[in-house]
Amino acid sequence: MKYINIKETYTFEKFIPDCSNEFVYTLIKSVTKKDGPAYYNPIFIHGPTGVGKTHLLKSARNYLQDRDKSVVYITAKQFCDDYVCHLQNKSMTQFRKKYRGCNFFLMDNIQELSYKKEIQKELFNILEVMNLSQKQIILASNIPPKSMNNIDEELISKFECGIVKSIKAAEFETKLAIINQNCVLEGIHLKNKIVDYIAENIGDDVRDIEKIISNLKALSYLSKEKITLKKVSNIIEENKELNIYLEEIIAIVSKDLRVAPIDIKLPNKSKKKFIAQKISIYLTRLLTSNSLCFIASYFGMKNRNSISKIISDINILIETKSQFKSKILQYKNKIKTRHNDVNNKNKLLYLK
Repeated sequence: MKYINIKETYTFEKFIPDCSNEFVYTLIKSVTKKDGPAYYNPIFIHGPTGVGKTHLLKSARNYLQDRDKSVVYITAKQFCDDYVCHLQNKSMTQFRKKYRGCNFFLMDNIQELSYKKEIQKELFNILEVMNLSQKQIILASNIPPKSMNNIDEELISKFECGIVKSIKAAEFETKLAIINQNCVLEGIHLKNKIVDYIAENIGDDVRDIEKIISNLKALSYLSKEKITLKKVSNIIEENKELNIYLEEIIAIVSKDLRVAPIDIKLPNKSKKKFIAQKISIYLTRLLTSNSLCFIASYFGMKNRNSISKIISDINILIETKSQFKSKILQYKNKIKTRHNDVNNKNKLLYLK
């Protein structure tokens, strides 16, 4: 498969490690650049969205492709779609040959395999064959293996039989380095005070840094406007709704409905707990940029269709019951207020 631009974006050199992820960075870089049989299999990394898991996997993919190595990089969703396509075309032999025949197998967003029992079995067999052949396997997920819902125990055991490591959010100094690196790549210059402000207020998703710097480049080059602290603050405020975290949503809903936060994230609930979950799912879709597949995995639901059904049900309640509509609006305002309170403290400090 040909790839364009991505290989210029995702490289090991552009990944900035710190004490929280340096081991993972060194490990993946080492096994990618090493010739010969795999010593650590599989490598399973996990952490929240935006901490660099995809960057590392795609850096490995690009490094190997540049050297004409046999590598497969695929997301869990793409793997599922490919499985269904080959199954319908009665070409499963070709499917298995493609994945079992590569020397490096990289899969992202493993958590999206929840509830897909037949596909899980197929993946288990692929990993088994590759492991016996000492071919390298690198897997990534938003959550650790033991926290996955509706994943076969044998597959969980397979994930855990190698090296399992978490990758955490970048520390403040690392964020500064990432911001400065993106400024160099985009060809813009920011004062130290502005760089510090972005690092303090951007949240933990590194991809948000890239969005902010791109917006600032457009402001500087297209509008010919000077980049000021006030303009940076406005851009961050405009993107703030996408940075409301799941934990904040669950905290507000669980407190109001007197349901433990952990119960909102577990399947097989009582009616009261299920209502709390449905409201949390609706607000997550409304207030964050998380995909339907991720939301389904996080809340222990079957698939993205289950999430769509819940959102549709909540919309019907909003349209037909004014009291329920008012309650949803209250939740939305409370969540935004809670999220903004912490950011506003930092904002006032920098804008004095």
